[in-house]
Amino acid sequence: MAWTGNAPPRKSSTTITGLIRDQADTAALSVLVRGHWQVDNGLHYVRDTTFKEDASHARTGTPPAALAAVRNTVIAALRLAGATNIAQARRWAAGTVERIINLFTARTNPDISAL
Repeated sequence: MAWTGNAPPRKSSTTITGLIRDQADTAALSVLVRGHWQVDNGLHYVRDTTFKEDASHARTGTPPAALAAVRNTVIAALRLAGATNIAQARRWAAGTVERIINLFTARTNPDISAL
């Protein structure tokens, strides 16, 4: 975008929503879009930094989607157990097979919020 005069260029975007016109003002849509990107970026950041997803050689067919589903499941299980640092919780879970099994089979998740 080129600058014209002293004002920075204006950006516009198109958003599809199920909201009615009265609910879909600029402020409401901004909150929804920022919330979406916060969740999306948070998950992708963890998947890339902790699981090195971008370095994966699985790029075609169903393996990339299957691996992403496994990674999402692991992240969700660790978060449900109280983990705030997924890298540290992953190292904790890798300590013994029993810890991993307990994450998915115990009636109550182990409390790993102290990690």
